Amino acid sequence: VGKILRASPAEIMDVRLMIVPQGGELSASSATADDFAAMETCLRGAEAAADVAAFEKWDGQLHQRIVDAARNQLLSDIYEAINNVRNSAAWGKLKSRSLTSERRTLYLEEHRRIVEALKSRDPDLARDLIRTHLLSVKASFRGL
Repeated sequence: VGKILRASPAEIMDVRLMIVPQGGELSASSATADDFAAMETCLRGAEAAADVAAFEKWDGQLHQRIVDAARNQLLSDIYEAINNVRNSAAWGKLKSRSLTSERRTLYLEEHRRIVEALKSRDPDLARDLIRTHLLSVKASFRGL
């Protein structure tokens, strides 16, 4: 576990792209009403976030809730480790430089569409929207 905490933001994004879209695909069929309620709480928290740190907290929780809804404990544990790296100083610096108000608005819209696809029980759309969102995040890191 100690070594994973040294992962770079680029490594984290690569792994997120490998597992989170498929986790969302699984979640589309297994998420419960409680899962959707928790996701909505995360969406509202991110929308109301006063700063980057608060937005990142809710963003991390939303992605964790999506993965948890897949009902695969190993996947949830792996994503929890990823979220722990996202709490690092390096990640925080990168996000504070890359999270413009325009990107934040885009991410909020992408998050809302992802949750709607999950609620619609559309695994292909959920997977594709998550992948598009993560590629958007990864692209925002380039050139910083």
